[in-house]
Amino acid sequence: MQVAKYKPVRSESHLKFVRSHACCITQDGENCNGLPVVAHHLTHLGNRSLSKKPCDSDTINICHNHHNSLHFVGERTFWREWKIDPELIADDLASRSPCEAIRNTLRVKNENITEL
Repeated sequence: MQVAKYKPVRSESHLKFVRSHACCITQDGENCNGLPVVAHHLTHLGNRSLSKKPCDSDTINICHNHHNSLHFVGERTFWREWKIDPELIADDLASRSPCEAIRNTLRVKNENITEL
């Protein structure tokens, strides 16, 4: 049996789209002191090869300070403390992405779920 290689989709237009939104933690720029928003790749989802960055569809919008905190305490702990499901945010952003290849990754995810 041959296992398909994981090939993440890369899209600068999607990353720019993600960064154009306010921080997902506060949903407004006020509580983030106007810091720039980064596109954080969700590494805890497990759909990646060792030492490879996840697909750009698995990114969320988060300000620089919250991003640093996330890396300091660890991804799972950070999301649990904030009571946020980052995968829902990433899927919502991917569904509205300007990049068709990113939008298509959601279709593939949904097909894999219905096969289980």
